[in-house]
Amino acid sequence: MSSDGLPIVFGGAAVRAPVYWATPKGLKELKQILQKYKVKSIDTAQSYGDSEKHLGSIRAGKDFSIDTKWAGGFTAGSGTKEKIVISGFDSLDKLKVKKVRLTR
Repeated sequence: MSSDGLPIVFGGAAVRAPVYWATPKGLKELKQILQKYKVKSIDTAQSYGDSEKHLGSIRAGKDFSIDTKWAGGFTAGSGTKEKIVISGFDSLDKLKVKKVRLTR
């Protein structure tokens, strides 16, 4: 079995204000750079400021698989099933995707 090496994953924490990548021009440039270097996956999280929203604004989920993480544990009482589900749907809405990748 041949391997192309380890996948390159872009860290979505860099896509939050006031960082350049969070601007419309920066997001367009970022998408082009990631595609040029054949990056296939972006990792983000609810705790990365507006990263999910910015990635959704460029429809990153159409060109990249998206991983995101629940911000639970940082807010007391946020660990109920209902709040986790609501939070998950909020991430999908911000990212403008129907699903995110799940890894074990």
